[in-house]
Amino acid sequence: MLTEKDYLITIREDLHNTRQYRISQEISYTLEDFQYHNEIETDISLTLVSKTETGHVFEIGMLKQWQLKTDGLDRWDKDMAPLRKNLQIETDLSGTMRQVLNIAEVKDLWQELRPAVAEKYAGDEESKTVINASVALLYAPGELEKVLQSSYLYHAVLPGLYHQKFDRQHDFTLKGSRVVPNAIGTASLPFNTQIKLQQYDPFTEECQLKISGQIDQDALDKDNISALLRGLTDIYNLKTEVQGFHMEDYSFDRFHWIKESAQLTQYAIEGSLMFRNLCTLKLLNN
Repeated sequence: MLTEKDYLITIREDLHNTRQYRISQEISYTLEDFQYHNEIETDISLTLVSKTETGHVFEIGMLKQWQLKTDGLDRWDKDMAPLRKNLQIETDLSGTMRQVLNIAEVKDLWQELRPAVAEKYAGDEESKTVINASVALLYAPGELEKVLQSSYLYHAVLPGLYHQKFDRQHDFTLKGSRVVPNAIGTASLPFNTQIKLQQYDPFTEECQLKISGQIDQDALDKDNISALLRGLTDIYNLKTEVQGFHMEDYSFDRFHWIKESAQLTQYAIEGSLMFRNLCTLKLLNN
């Protein structure tokens, strides 16, 4: 129901500024004969700590997490999970993550975990390499923020859609973008998106946003993708044209806290690669 000339979606305070959510992810991909599938279910709490003239401060707490795969490239997740247990994040007015405020606490926690992790993987060079690369993000300015911004889990609750003005002149639609980092090797996958205010009920003040995106072929690093796939498959004339789409859906309550959200990214290269990431969120407390 759209009756007004324009709408501004801005998070507001209510009697309880904490929400609990369950985020479910399904990640699947195939590369020639290799197949991967994982399912992850995470319960989190999101607390609005404060609002300022330039943004917000949120606290995101991990309540519990379960995942289907615990081997291969996923075998380190459980050991590193405590570092994500509690993050205090400053955003801009749109709700886009700007910086992790309690990074010093996260570093201190790593120093507590380090001896046990080092002992566990003492003879495993691959694990040590991956863990060291992950921990290095804590000490490189801005790198942890980049990882969180690209994470489907954190994007589910902080998608950066606040303080956007939707007006009738533009059919309640805004232009946007979404980048999937390291989508194909080190190559990122850029999407051009359209953000549409699908519904707005002036009585309940609840609303729904829908986002649809197509690959930005002009911004795609095609040479990097071609070189990577030819190296993996040893086929010189392999087709490397990437086709895909991206979709998001967000429902907001009367205080513009997210009630439900969904993200779906799917892309493929004919004959060699298929990738699909589905991430859904639902509210656990009212």
